[in-house]
Amino acid sequence: MTEKARFGRRYLRRRSLDEARDLFLAKAAGGGRAAETVPTVEALGRVTASPSAARHPAPFYHSSAMDGLAVSAADTFGATEEKPVRFHVPGEAAWVDTGDPIPAEKDAVVVSEEIHYREEGQVEIFRPLAPGDNVRVTGQEIATGEMVLPSGWKVGPADVGSLLAAGVTEVEVVARPRVAILPTGSEMIRPGEPLVKGKVVEFNSEIAAALVREAGGAPAIEPPVPDDREKLCSALKEASTGADVVVVLAGSSAGTEDFTPGAIESQGELLVHGVNIAPGKPTALGLVQGCPVIGLPGYPVAMTLSARLFLQPLLRRLLGLAEPIPLTTRAVLPRAVPSRLDSREFIRVRLGRVGGTTYAYSLPRGSAAILSYSRAQGLVSIPEGVEGIPAGREVDVEMLAGLPDLDRTVVLSGSHDLL
Repeated sequence: MTEKARFGRRYLRRRSLDEARDLFLAKAAGGGRAAETVPTVEALGRVTASPSAARHPAPFYHSSAMDGLAVSAADTFGATEEKPVRFHVPGEAAWVDTGDPIPAEKDAVVVSEEIHYREEGQVEIFRPLAPGDNVRVTGQEIATGEMVLPSGWKVGPADVGSLLAAGVTEVEVVARPRVAILPTGSEMIRPGEPLVKGKVVEFNSEIAAALVREAGGAPAIEPPVPDDREKLCSALKEASTGADVVVVLAGSSAGTEDFTPGAIESQGELLVHGVNIAPGKPTALGLVQGCPVIGLPGYPVAMTLSARLFLQPLLRRLLGLAEPIPLTTRAVLPRAVPSRLDSREFIRVRLGRVGGTTYAYSLPRGSAAILSYSRAQGLVSIPEGVEGIPAGREVDVEMLAGLPDLDRTVVLSGSHDLL
């Protein structure tokens, strides 16, 4: 048996999407993550590894919440439209701007819009104030020692401000999972290099790196590995010693030069080879030296979808984050969409609104049609065992980004550009 024949194989460990994901995450996402300390101003998007407590109150002095006059509330009691209370300024009252310290023996602020000016140095007010009106007292927002952020929290823009307001200039965060990305194939050329027939521009690694960053990981793209079993095994073993996750691009199908599943098996444990999804069936999942390894399909659309289904959930789990609830909407399929019975199929769609009804228009379904994924606004999932969806059926659409402004969307449907 030749080397190529021995490592070309059918999908002997094929599983459904849920079975494959549950098995892989259970095996690959165990154990805690290391932590590191970063400046608060660089913590955006990171996940906290421990709670952060306020080091000083916010605000840290009694301050005015409005522009106006600082007064003693007791001096305003009894003020009415018919019997206003008069103040001498300065003296009985003091001018303050928002954020200014409240002068001693003053405990309220009359907003500037409620002040009636009399002769020079005198003003009147027409309603009483209570102590603390329009004043931000010390610790009103955050008290010293109060928890600002818990552990396991993904830091957002407002969180950065809250931490800084509470005197927290450094925060302990979960270390980003290191993801080694191994492109494979002897026919690869880098973007920008001269085009040669028979060669393929290798951009999948950049897509994978972007997906890793999106999920909170730290990608490292390694040099391409040629179609050689021994070289792939060596690269796989080396990458697994220095990374938290290894991603192998291409070589995971059942062809004679698809060495990824065999390489994973020879160096560790192959859990899954083949998942009942389309696109994305040629996905291999396993462990090498305890390091999770994901063999992604070579076609860019299949690779992208498989990475969303396996790689990103793994990274989120390593970071201690729960799976986000997907944004969905309901839409009508204007045309029938066929599907294979043996796979869960993900249809790329664009949305438009016609006559008050939202429609989902399917895009080209080829696994190599990366432009169709760029143009897609959502995915329609067709379960295994379903032959397709008839025209006119309303379906759930999982949005790939935010819901577009459908009332400002022009819908063109046909075989040619109508413009």
